[in-house]
Amino acid sequence: MSNETNILTKETSLENMDVELKSVIIDDEVYYQISNNDLMRPFFMSIVSDSNHWMFISSNGGLTAGRKNSEYALFPYYTDDKITESADITGNKSIFKVSKDNQEFMWEP
Repeated sequence: MSNETNILTKETSLENMDVELKSVIIDDEVYYQISNNDLMRPFFMSIVSDSNHWMFISSNGGLTAGRKNSEYALFPYYTDDKITESADITGNKSIFKVSKDNQEFMWEP
């Protein structure tokens, strides 16, 4: 096995792939699967609760959240474009080391 770490690139591994929405059944429950979602532009979601908690999150991981109103935000209360741009400083970050066919790849979803 090579000591060199390879990086997967979208250009080589995702050619001719389309974004597709379909329903799948897992343990008798219906879920929706979005195939190739990494090819989509980031989209914005509003998550609400019945106890004055709120969260605005971008599909790329940028977020703001709080309670009551913007004065009680846990992260800076910005417009959706700024939240999308802040994905590297708020939200989650995942990097995987994947071994396949005697090679190692670093993959960041």
